[in-house]
Amino acid sequence: MSAIFPAFPNSLSSTGSTYVRNQVAGTFGYIARVKGTRTYPWRIFGVASDEMELVSNNMVYLLATPCTLKDVSWIKPGVVMFDWWAKNNIYGVDFKAGINTETAKYFIDFCAEQGFRYFLFDDGWSQGDDLLKTVPELDMAEVTAYGRAKGVDIMLWMVWHTLEKQWDKAFDQFEKWGIKGIKIDFMNRDDQPMVMFYEAAAREAAERKMVVDFHGAYKPCGLSRKYPNVLTREALIEFEYNGWTDQDNPVHHNLLPYIRMFAGAMDYIPGTMRNSTKSNFRPVGDYPMGQGTRAHSMALYVILNSPMTMLPDSPSDYYR
Repeated sequence: MSAIFPAFPNSLSSTGSTYVRNQVAGTFGYIARVKGTRTYPWRIFGVASDEMELVSNNMVYLLATPCTLKDVSWIKPGVVMFDWWAKNNIYGVDFKAGINTETAKYFIDFCAEQGFRYFLFDDGWSQGDDLLKTVPELDMAEVTAYGRAKGVDIMLWMVWHTLEKQWDKAFDQFEKWGIKGIKIDFMNRDDQPMVMFYEAAAREAAERKMVVDFHGAYKPCGLSRKYPNVLTREALIEFEYNGWTDQDNPVHHNLLPYIRMFAGAMDYIPGTMRNSTKSNFRPVGDYPMGQGTRAHSMALYVILNSPMTMLPDSPSDYYR
């Protein structure tokens, strides 16, 4: 058995799309830079005589740093509707679906009717690589005000290094708009500088009373105990992968509770009503289907643990 530890980066990539920039291009021969003596990160092995013991094991939480927040009463778990696929897959309405104010209100109305807490604007709500400006069709202040009136909180998706670049201005703008949560994506690293970014993002979001979902993330390490506003993170093959692979299948689903879920909450995105059998499944990027029956899909909503659960389909599909 051997272990692999991410080395400290000495250079980062600067080419390609905004999604793939700032990845590690070269490394030093060590894993961290520290001043003086300190306690280094722990590692654990989870050993059980029965697989059910892995589901109930909370060793990762117990080893993590205790909560640093004095007030956690504002941290609210809940169901999330998000618009990545679903924004272009609504029907029976009298407006053009897309990233715009009318579509957002349609989602918010659905959340309010169902008692769901959050609506998330995913990729595409901002102008290019700029978190300070929305696309012209979207009035963020109007949407957040509409959400407050309906009892629905608004969240925003973003690429991590765009947030890092616009840190103070972005968080100030989010507060001004009334944003209650952020989904940070495409980190795809777990070296020391990136781990420090996670901590900084969790801390800053907590100071602004915002919840966090880390997408494009490394496996949970107990950060949600130190900062309980970090409600969930990806770090797994989840429903999204049905857009381009067949890897998110029922066999995979039956392994998740004993392997990935051992480490902490996971942003799987369960509950699709667009279902297929193994023989007729095919990856569809802009209108994905899930593998397995509807009963199976609904069961995942219960079995796969996350204080923040996102639903993948459009409100129109759920109404139907």
